[in-house]
Amino acid sequence: MPPPKTLINVSASSAVDLKAELLKSQEIFNREKANGKTVSPAARKPEKVPINKSTVWQRQNKGVGQRADKDRVALEAVETPTLEASRAALERKARIYDKLRKGGSVSEKVAEELMVDFERKNWNDPEVAG
Repeated sequence: MPPPKTLINVSASSAVDLKAELLKSQEIFNREKANGKTVSPAARKPEKVPINKSTVWQRQNKGVGQRADKDRVALEAVETPTLEASRAALERKARIYDKLRKGGSVSEKVAEELMVDFERKNWNDPEVAG
């Protein structure tokens, strides 16, 4: 919604049409209210769709299921090698971290790639070890 001080250019015919629709709705409401037929919008029941007919929103586009299956197979083909490579890298890092935690040492190149500074890390301090 635009800020309150912003002017919106609307043609006079559009404003008149809107006013006519509003008056028409108010007239229908007042007539129903006078007859005692007023029902709150929450209590109104939606139109029933015949059981064997589906609405536009319930129908599925042609070939959606086939495309989804094709995408699923392609995704699995990509994910499997990626997951295996990730698992291998994480297991390698876990071995290196366990070795360093127990007081072992690694090459300078590997030490630069690590994200944990084991020389500064205090295993007994919960804030640092966290």
